[in-house]
Amino acid sequence: MSPSEFIHKWKITYSQLAEILDVDYVRIYAWMSPNKPVKVPSYYLAKIALADFFFEFYDFIPRQRLEDYLNN
Repeated sequence: MSPSEFIHKWKITYSQLAEILDVDYVRIYAWMSPNKPVKVPSYYLAKIALADFFFEFYDFIPRQRLEDYLNN
């Protein structure tokens, strides 16, 4: 899933995506630039996929398991 698809699917801002991926929002703007977009490294595409999974299945993930994952 691309950053653009994730932003549109979850109706979040560039700044919110930057926070999720732990990057500066300037990097998100570079990826989203219509004039000269920068290629998104596969590492960040994997983080987007994982965030999408968590958002999609949040209600089904046992709280303790989610907390354990987020605290590691």
